[in-house]
Amino acid sequence: MGPNVEFLHTVPTTILCRAESSSTGYLGSVANVFWIQGMGSTEIHGKHSMGRFPIEVYTIIMRFLSINVLYVLAQSSTTFYKLSFDVVVQRIRMAFRQEGINLEMDFVLQLLRRTNSVISGSLVLLIINTPDFLAHDIDFYVPDHQEAFFVDELMSKYQLIDFTPRPKAMAYTLPGVKSIRVLRTASESININVIVSVNRNPLTPITSFHSSVVMNYLSGYELYVGYPLLTCNHRNVINSDRLIQPETNVIRAVTALYKYELRGYDSDTEVTDWDDLRTHICGWSGFCPRTIRNFRDGNGFRYWLGDMKAERVPPREIQVPDVEEAHYLTWSLLKP
Repeated sequence: MGPNVEFLHTVPTTILCRAESSSTGYLGSVANVFWIQGMGSTEIHGKHSMGRFPIEVYTIIMRFLSINVLYVLAQSSTTFYKLSFDVVVQRIRMAFRQEGINLEMDFVLQLLRRTNSVISGSLVLLIINTPDFLAHDIDFYVPDHQEAFFVDELMSKYQLIDFTPRPKAMAYTLPGVKSIRVLRTASESININVIVSVNRNPLTPITSFHSSVVMNYLSGYELYVGYPLLTCNHRNVINSDRLIQPETNVIRAVTALYKYELRGYDSDTEVTDWDDLRTHICGWSGFCPRTIRNFRDGNGFRYWLGDMKAERVPPREIQVPDVEEAHYLTWSLLKP
């Protein structure tokens, strides 16, 4: 069932609309989207409807849209599917090429596929929303049995230096983490963190993150957003239960939260503090912090990337290679 579209307002280069899905399977918990009319997409009638622009104009507009909006557009026509796919790929490439990181996208994605690893943290936010800040590091999450191979591949490819501190000097602890390897470029401008899971599932540490804004990942096959309704609208729910655990480094966690505040993400401990989310069903709505979640419950957002080649297949017609045992992990941001 398609979304119900209500016009909100117009700005010079984009039309902003509100789309609320009555089917949880359509976009999971995504509620706020931009919608561009034309080229096979659902029409928005009225004086504010956008006419058919040249492809180049749509491409420029789509650079400013969040990932959930690009996904909606991709479902509307083959043309928009190809355009949105190209925008996402370009964002990934730019995220890897930003100052201080400079990694080759094809090499990194292939390494993720070979080792069943993922990337999480700030770098993924650059892909989800419009890139308006620089990531100061890149966080790889690796299965425990792939640590040696993964680190060797990265270090040999980019001549990285191992700056891993002694165990007692590690400033950050997180359930689900076996160890952390810290690699740096010769300029020492950024950290490349290889975070080793306690088991074969690289997603295990993500379930204990400090807040919803970083519960996302990029694998070799897909981009996943854990709380799309919140993250794509620059909102963040804090995992307050995690902050009071004895193994949590509170100073580091609070510093991280402040970092995302500076990047424009509004943080809170309850979604009811946002007027438009007060009427949700507590313990059931996908964005509710008391809802027990897992990575394959339909409330997260999965954008299929395939093998990054020119041939495009609509996401609903494809079987996505999955992160090993992803559906077994559960979490909630607050106790139900």
